[in-house]
Amino acid sequence: MSEPLPGPLPYNNQVAVPEHYRHAELWRDTSAFVRRHMACAADLAYGDHPRERLDIFPAAVPGAPVLMFIHGGWFQFLDKSSLSFVAAPYVQAGITVVAISYPLAPDAGLPAIIESAGRALLWVHGHIGDHGGDPERIFVAGHSAGGHLALCLGLADWGARAGLPGLVKGCFPISGLYDMRPVLDTIYNAKLGLDPETAAACSPLLQAEAAPARLIVSIGGDEIAGFHWQHRALLAFCTARGIAVEDHIAPGRNHYSVVEEFCTASGALFGKVRSAILAG
Repeated sequence: MSEPLPGPLPYNNQVAVPEHYRHAELWRDTSAFVRRHMACAADLAYGDHPRERLDIFPAAVPGAPVLMFIHGGWFQFLDKSSLSFVAAPYVQAGITVVAISYPLAPDAGLPAIIESAGRALLWVHGHIGDHGGDPERIFVAGHSAGGHLALCLGLADWGARAGLPGLVKGCFPISGLYDMRPVLDTIYNAKLGLDPETAAACSPLLQAEAAPARLIVSIGGDEIAGFHWQHRALLAFCTARGIAVEDHIAPGRNHYSVVEEFCTASGALFGKVRSAILAG
């Protein structure tokens, strides 16, 4: 049974989390430290747009599994360098991390942004072997808007377009946007410019073609109602389709601190994702 569309729900986490700037400062400073002190192949182009660039943080082990991470920011803000800190514990665990940027609204519409993420995935498959990664073990994760793009890659068989079906082995969306129709009436749509038809076409829950072997969907227990609705909608979708999914609700975490659990070596969410990747 699918989750019914709600009435207006809050989505503004900067209002809901007054200390959001502290998380932004932590992310910025820790990411700068990671880029200074970890091996990184930086700003590699995967497409023609100036923002179609990615950073590769290679694991020391040859043939390492690959985690492609997609930043959030309502498809309008941030870039790959904003969350470089995510790479550190995964690389330490023997997992190569690829962080991508993508074109932003209003310069690009959401359909073009989704296509850009697909190009990044295909680029990673074609080139990650040159950086010590295993192209047959690619996993995708993302936060907020990045969770939307990660699920788009996990539920649409992008690899089949290039004769590579089943390219995404696992998908780990964090506090994502999985049905874009409730976003139509929010302030964020001013730049996204979605109408009902485009919102439906850009909703991974309405356009699913496939399912990854491993799906872990996570959210902070203290997040606001809009994101909890999105989380429930994804779980209901998986139940209706018979898709195996692991649900992770992080107690006491908000929309920002849940990312920190995703990449803290002692965090429960990190442990689940690391185990899923290494087992795959």
